[in-house]
Amino acid sequence: MRRIRRHGYTLIVFTLITGLGSGGCSVSRMAHRGVVANMVRGMSAYDRETDLELAESAAAGQLKLLEGLLETDPDNSELLVLTAQGFARYTYGFVEPRVEDAAAAGDTLEQRRLSERAVSLYGRAQSYAVRALAKTNEPLAKAVGRNAEELEQALQKAAEEDVPALFWLAFSGGNSVRLSGGNPHGLADLARVSLIMRRVLKLDETYYFGGAHLFFGVYYSSLPALFGGDPAKARQHFARAIEISEGRYLMARYLMARHYCALVLDEVSLRSELEDIISTPEDRYPQQNLANQIAKQRARRLLATVNPKP
Repeated sequence: MRRIRRHGYTLIVFTLITGLGSGGCSVSRMAHRGVVANMVRGMSAYDRETDLELAESAAAGQLKLLEGLLETDPDNSELLVLTAQGFARYTYGFVEPRVEDAAAAGDTLEQRRLSERAVSLYGRAQSYAVRALAKTNEPLAKAVGRNAEELEQALQKAAEEDVPALFWLAFSGGNSVRLSGGNPHGLADLARVSLIMRRVLKLDETYYFGGAHLFFGVYYSSLPALFGGDPAKARQHFARAIEISEGRYLMARYLMARHYCALVLDEVSLRSELEDIISTPEDRYPQQNLANQIAKQRARRLLATVNPKP
């Protein structure tokens, strides 16, 4: 039965992508949008997955499916946001850990290759986010590629409906800057990304488990004081993100441990928090099993680098 259902779904998708033969564009688009709506609802099953290898395999196929659907309906703002989010989540959850593994192994060539791949994938996420933004706020979408002053002015007119596209645009942009390392334009790019994420914070601080707060927690933890780094502000943002998800979204706690606890050299708190993340039962937040499993995986990696207990 599973095989029949899988093949049937593939046939439906193939038919939609190729335009439903002689059925006409309007019929194709109507059916296509029904599939998109079902995909959005079906994402909950993906988010509940606990097997990271299975989730990674499924994610790669989903991304190409989403791009194929966009060939049929390129102006579907919901689909554009979903694709931007998909590329961003895939890159952060499955590509970046391999960058970290290569760095830990001292394989600089592989680290560089994987970093470049991650930046490229984040770039695709940004392009889809800009396209989605153009459907809700075309002037703002155009301002994304202009100078910081014009961008800041356009952001003042952003509304809550712009938040998803803005968030994934800034999320992907910020991670690209971080992975690009010595890029001479890095600080300028980061300043632009932070402008966007500040607007997200203003419009909806709770979006994606307080994701804007997590961004600024990492932001204030990572920068030197000369360029705006501030451990106290970092802690405030991390604490607020953890509060928003009631501590159930483990990625927030992992990021606080990795960036804030490591910054203030609080090794006792760092080890304690990592051990607590790893031991958190799966039923703590089953709707976000996948994100929590990724957080646990990263916590184990980080814990292995912490000095053993005396």
